[in-house]
Amino acid sequence: MNPLVSVVITTKNEEDYLEATLKSIKNQTYPNIEIIVSDACSTDNTVKIAREYSDKVVIKKTNIAGGKNLGAKYANGEFLVFVSADTILDKNWIKNAIKQFNKENVVLAAGYFTFHEESIHAKIYGWLWKLITFFSYKIGFFHTSGECTIMVKKSSFHSIDGFNKYLVNMEDIDFTKRMKKIGDLALEKKCRCVASARRFEKEGYIKWSIIWFVTGIWYYITGKSFLKMYKCVR
Repeated sequence: MNPLVSVVITTKNEEDYLEATLKSIKNQTYPNIEIIVSDACSTDNTVKIAREYSDKVVIKKTNIAGGKNLGAKYANGEFLVFVSADTILDKNWIKNAIKQFNKENVVLAAGYFTFHEESIHAKIYGWLWKLITFFSYKIGFFHTSGECTIMVKKSSFHSIDGFNKYLVNMEDIDFTKRMKKIGDLALEKKCRCVASARRFEKEGYIKWSIIWFVTGIWYYITGKSFLKMYKCVR
């Protein structure tokens, strides 16, 4: 029997990306899925699109971490998958990810992603990000690229009280760091997805590489977000 998997997507004015994301979830080869969209009061057609493809749509003004927690609150599945609204999953993503939980003590599974964009900068950055993901996993400081897609046991999620709603960003890093304290994290190379590099394309790869480096160091020193606000880029 295939346990129910609840897919939680956080949104804020994602009308240009959301439909493709939802279709990629609808087209999964894994047979037992519910889709929950957690929307932060969008002002465009995001909610309309979400209601067409989703099982549940919940609306509340919140940050990314709070939105993920809100979606999880309404989830009925034994497993939770958190997906960004601009991310397209390989059709076997959930099928491959859930296999990792057959291993003893695995509480979280993640994979790799590439970018939608075809620019040389996007290709180079995507390649570097794969290396970061791989080597961070090997040395025990697993960067799951959780802002795109991760799967966790719901029981484990609740045992650590979910994502830290007080973090403006780095909530994915913080989450996997705390999950590692209660079990093993799995990196599955067959779990592939495509995400958007729109923030980097629009505002600059060098700029955001520096920002991410600074915010990462700041988080590991203080446990807090360096940024006071994480601006939406559409």
